[in-house]
Amino acid sequence: MAVIVKVNETESLKLSSGTVAGFSVVAFLEQTAVNTPFAADQLDLSELNLKCVLKRNGVQETLFQDIAVPLVAISNYDRSGFVHLASDTVHYKTILAHGIATKAQAIVPFVIDLGGVLNLKGGDELIFMVQPKNGVFAAAINSSTSFFEFDVIRGIGVESYIPYIKTESITAGKGQDTFSIGDNVKQIMFVNADKTGVLDADQVIQNFDLSSDKLSFSDTYRQLQAKRDASFATKEQSDARRQTFLLFEDEQDIDQVNIELQFVGANVNTSKNWIVYRSFRTNAEKVIYAAQKQAEHAQENLVKLASK
Repeated sequence: MAVIVKVNETESLKLSSGTVAGFSVVAFLEQTAVNTPFAADQLDLSELNLKCVLKRNGVQETLFQDIAVPLVAISNYDRSGFVHLASDTVHYKTILAHGIATKAQAIVPFVIDLGGVLNLKGGDELIFMVQPKNGVFAAAINSSTSFFEFDVIRGIGVESYIPYIKTESITAGKGQDTFSIGDNVKQIMFVNADKTGVLDADQVIQNFDLSSDKLSFSDTYRQLQAKRDASFATKEQSDARRQTFLLFEDEQDIDQVNIELQFVGANVNTSKNWIVYRSFRTNAEKVIYAAQKQAEHAQENLVKLASK
């Protein structure tokens, strides 16, 4: 069942059974004044806190925790929800048009993808917490009637690992930074939230270097642009990601991961840039069980095909 949370409140969705793939979040906004259309800067996701905790076998661990911006970025990079990250590009879905006696209403949807499924059972408890702060809605939005609604996204499959989304903020003015990300890494992204274009004047990253047990490579800013252009159907879709780049992604995880980035320090502003990555924790029992289930499903599919 969906949960509603308003500004300066904290609400939680608690789950104890079923297969979970992620969470859906929808912002509902209503204008304070009648006959007023929505403007691009009336929702600020840097003022929305998100957290997910898994309690299992007497142990509590955090799967992700940060403001919404980096978490939404890595979950919506190739989805339409990505455009909500920059305040000047929020795309509202109008559900009630403004009029002489009518206050306009709109929704802004996005998802948080866990990056794997969790099979909850026994004494498991998965808790997703949402906390909109005072500045999440602009002054023109009626905060007493506006809210966030969130719910679980159910999935299909066998849990083979515990997924994490981890974030690292880049200090303002930095020209270079290094991160020891560790093992079981499946995806790395650089997220920028304040640049409005793809011109050289907006450039944040100069170079990116990755080393790991299976893979080592370097990319210049131009190479990152070219790779991103190649991954989207149109240049316009690629350009909408502005100064945010997918640095690494593969079905095969990598270990002993270290990355180094060089920046245009003058373009690195406070709380506007992050390294965000997906990693996981597993054990032999989980891997063997998942492999057995996959083999069973494959056999079932062969039987279905043979019967046709």
